[in-house]
Amino acid sequence: AHQLSRGALAKMCNQEEVSDPILQVNGFKSIAGSGQERYRLLVSDGIHSLSFSMLATQLNHLIHDNKITNFTTIKVKKHMCNAQGTNGKKVIILLDVEVVRFQQVHQGL
Repeated sequence: AHQLSRGALAKMCNQEEVSDPILQVNGFKSIAGSGQERYRLLVSDGIHSLSFSMLATQLNHLIHDNKITNFTTIKVKKHMCNAQGTNGKKVIILLDVEVVRFQQVHQGL
């Protein structure tokens, strides 16, 4: 099993170098916006959670194909962090990810 990269989210938000951090997706939702379908992900590094991470639109297929579901572990190969709005809230944009461990979703009992 891959260990989560504890503390990686803070480093990512502070523009510090983080090599291929391993994060867990704890939820996602589609958001309406600029005419393109976008997904906001709730990700965790084992210490912190961040609800403001966006999946790059070219990676939407990972959600469409059920490659990313709740509790999937991902390796972030490329990302950027932007400050949004007047309050400067940090948003991590996931540009390239690799699914490390897929979490099978069981429907009902």
